[in-house]
Amino acid sequence: MRFLLLITSLWVVLCANAGCSGAGQSGAPAPVAPTSAPVASTPPLSGDSITSGPSGDVGKGGPAACPRLDPILYALSTASDPAAFAAASNIPYDQGRVLVFVTFTAPVDFDQYRARVTAQTDQLAQALVPPNELCRLANDANVTAVRPPDMAAPARP
Repeated sequence: MRFLLLITSLWVVLCANAGCSGAGQSGAPAPVAPTSAPVASTPPLSGDSITSGPSGDVGKGGPAACPRLDPILYALSTASDPAAFAAASNIPYDQGRVLVFVTFTAPVDFDQYRARVTAQTDQLAQALVPPNELCRLANDANVTAVRPPDMAAPARP
């Protein structure tokens, strides 16, 4: 009981010195006034954002040239060193091809994109595609999306 009384007393003293007002009648914490002006948002520098292409287009997918291509894959396809970009982004890359998932509504001729299909269902394919073919593949009339595979991250100790 003494311990609880001591902790409560310390809290009251510390709170009084810090200017705590506690919760209001509704139980919600009292609003805190900002201590500085809001930080202005600045656009990222070229190459700093995975959602920004060379022309500064930002959006869901690549720029207007290939909107069904995932932004990170668009950045990889325009990178000067796709292998290094893939490694830094934890995207599987093998012998000049990047591993992607392709969703589609009707069959796709993957050979015309120099892609090697490694697994396929009715509307999804896992394929190794050359980076310079990603945008063209995403623009195929039957393709609805091209995205990187979901990769598990190793557990941290």
